[in-house]
Amino acid sequence: MPNPPIRYLANCEIALDVSLEELSEDEWREWMVLDRYRAYKPPVRERLWRIDGSENR
Repeated sequence: MPNPPIRYLANCEIALDVSLEELSEDEWREWMVLDRYRAYKPPVRERLWRIDGSENR
């Protein structure tokens, strides 16, 4: 399988008792972030919605 879904890799990691880095190919790491500390962080909620109840009119 040229590019398996992450859940397949995670299941293999558990079944084989190895790290995810051992299962992944080097080129996958060029475009995939497999590290929770460097992963994309969602935007701040307050910037997306008005949570104070006011509206712009």
